Amino acid sequence: MQQQLIRTQTERDERMTPEGLQILLSEIEDREREIASLRERADNLREDLSHSQETGITEKLRNKEQRLESFAQRCQLDWQIVRDLWGIYQQLIQARKNYNRNDIIEAQNSIEILKESIKTVIVLEDVHRIFNECEEIAELRVEQENLYQQQFEAHIQTPPHN
Repeated sequence: MQQQLIRTQTERDERMTPEGLQILLSEIEDREREIASLRERADNLREDLSHSQETGITEKLRNKEQRLESFAQRCQLDWQIVRDLWGIYQQLIQARKNYNRNDIIEAQNSIEILKESIKTVIVLEDVHRIFNECEEIAELRVEQENLYQQQFEAHIQTPPHN
């Protein structure tokens, strides 16, 4: 233990020379450049991941919307009603997220009113399928909005690179 202490003290004393300090300063600068490079790489990877997630969600949304539109046409259901329905589901999801009881109740009531009016036009099994698809689309849209919000916040927090 004593020998290790003496060796450490000797190394310290050797570095305290002007040349040793210059070497130490150079090593610190190298480490700072390496850290800056790693931070930039991490930022780029985060951006790539975010873009990849965005692309995946967008593709899923597009496919679900196209399938739902085709199904609604086969059922002879007005497309605007379907779009209104997934909008209400989006409101319901946001209300749940915000723990807003009044908005939750309002959205649920709107969904039930639409369900009753649609049941007079198409069979119940198709109603359930349309409602489930609308809810899934709404969830994807909320997920997409959250991703956009995260990207926006990350963009604001990221200082410009020199």
